[in-house]
Amino acid sequence: MASSSPSSSSSSSSTNSGDLSVRLDGLITLLDASCRTLSKDDPVHQCGIAPLRLLESSPGDVIQLAHRKIHAFPYKDVPLCWLALYELASLWKVLRLLKDRRALTIDGNSLLPTDQGLDHDSLQRPVRSREDEDEVEALKRRYRTQYERTNGASNRLKPLPAWERFAQIVEVLDMALILTGAPCRRKVFDDILRRLESLLPPANATGTLPLPQGQERLQSKQLPSIFPPSVGPHPELRYPMARQANMSMSEFQEHLDRQTTPVIITGAIDHWPALSDPDRRWDDPRYLMRSTLGGTRLVPVEIGRSYTDEGWGQKILPFAEFMRMYLLDGHGDDSSKSVGDEGEEEEEEEEKQEGEEQEEAAAAEECKHSIDQEAHRSLHLTHQTAYLAQHDLLTQIPSLRADLAIPDYCYTDPPIHPLLCSPSPNPLPTSTNSTSSPPHAAPKLHSASNPTNYPPPQPLFPTPLLNAWLGPARTISPLHTDPYHNILAQVVGHKYIRLYAPAESGKLYPRGTDAATGVAMGNTSRVDVGAWLEAEEQGREERGQGREEEVQVQVEGEGGQAEGEGEGGQADRRRRTREAEFPLFATAHYVEAVLGPAELLYIPLGWWHYVQSLGTAFSVSFWWN
Repeated sequence: MASSSPSSSSSSSSTNSGDLSVRLDGLITLLDASCRTLSKDDPVHQCGIAPLRLLESSPGDVIQLAHRKIHAFPYKDVPLCWLALYELASLWKVLRLLKDRRALTIDGNSLLPTDQGLDHDSLQRPVRSREDEDEVEALKRRYRTQYERTNGASNRLKPLPAWERFAQIVEVLDMALILTGAPCRRKVFDDILRRLESLLPPANATGTLPLPQGQERLQSKQLPSIFPPSVGPHPELRYPMARQANMSMSEFQEHLDRQTTPVIITGAIDHWPALSDPDRRWDDPRYLMRSTLGGTRLVPVEIGRSYTDEGWGQKILPFAEFMRMYLLDGHGDDSSKSVGDEGEEEEEEEEKQEGEEQEEAAAAEECKHSIDQEAHRSLHLTHQTAYLAQHDLLTQIPSLRADLAIPDYCYTDPPIHPLLCSPSPNPLPTSTNSTSSPPHAAPKLHSASNPTNYPPPQPLFPTPLLNAWLGPARTISPLHTDPYHNILAQVVGHKYIRLYAPAESGKLYPRGTDAATGVAMGNTSRVDVGAWLEAEEQGREERGQGREEEVQVQVEGEGGQAEGEGEGGQADRRRRTREAEFPLFATAHYVEAVLGPAELLYIPLGWWHYVQSLGTAFSVSFWWN
């Protein structure tokens, strides 16, 4: 068996390194031109000359300034100039990181052809006129640079490991995308991220994503080829909603014109690459890691069970952290240490000895938006969950957008908003699934719905609005209503969904305006449907135990009986409390379903819906009007 000679190996390595250097040079050239080219109409000119003069030397300071300005307004009222300044300063910061001579070395290959680098941040910028001199000096005093925080100890801070620097570049880009949407330079951001992806090594044949140093917790174990299955049995459905296979557009249009009621459609999206392509399936964690640049892409997630619960919050964290802590059910868990972890600890100890002050300064400047890992670990251990909910992930990561297509049903003509015309009858459909019949007769709804039960009309969308929903078991969307028609596509896993017609609004106890925040919450119910479902399930389990257990409690005597009645009594008291607080809810009519992979659910405008994941689940909603 022939072996490659050292010279051929060296030649291959040199060629690969040279190719990476060429690609990086092209990226730097593109980014440099984008940063320096400002048209006369560019909104950033409205921010004043002072921040523009600091862009090249101190982009991090300009990012801080723009961040403060953006958060000084309600988001819908933020002047475009500050959004544009934030995205432009982010590009300048990425350019500085890329030019650093020690910035990137991935998988043993240096990405830089020269040993050139940038010195410490400098605020010694020329002032073209005395009129803006005071403003420039004020910015200098307000935003101290990283170099100044080290008290001049060194004009270069110790470089981060290669993978961390790569992740840092992605973090800067994603923070700008998430916060601003990149309203003026979106194509530049997308192009940079595509070029960064080309710098990463591909997945190898064994299925282990070859992540460079810094990702040992996911690298130490092979990523599973599929997400964990649903937990426990699916709920029993009393009133299953209508289903129809291979529904044509004309049939769907007729359904809208005749009933405008929920319906599950099967056989319509099986061809999506996200469902059918073995190399692009969304139920494969390895593919999602590759699509998110080795998990470095940032995503906003909701921490907590529901946005209506106390203690609920939002975080921005790398996709790899989101997957490791919440989606993989133990893969890469912190409870076990790998050899890579021990090596990392030794490196950290050496870095501390080299210069602790420099590390602290670097962390303060370069990781402004990093996630507190210990806080998230604490949340994980206390069984809090995280949900990537209602996020425009497919615009943020266009490669995922290419894995699906907008369903044709979104291009039909929905009925005119009820507030703009006379209401029409809205009966509850019965199941049209020929293979099974509902266990109970479906209840009959009110024959007509009051138009005031619907959310107010919204401006027309030129194209459907897409949002991603990804989370582990038990993530929920509380009972709420949306002002758009919705096609919900289930790609991974299963979700339990319960729907109520607008005519039932009076029994669903909508919230008012939040006293603390002033946010109108009239589209969300005060009823915790999840608690009702748990009570119903518990009741069925207790009834299924039969009378043997009742006899057992009586035989055990007074002590055992008190203990048994104590548990049942507490549940019964909670049930009575809920029924006393929401006496009409139990009488509200509904339909329900378990939505599985490759199934679509049409949710009409104004219909209340509660959604609960039964395992790791990935959905995409298509709002249209």
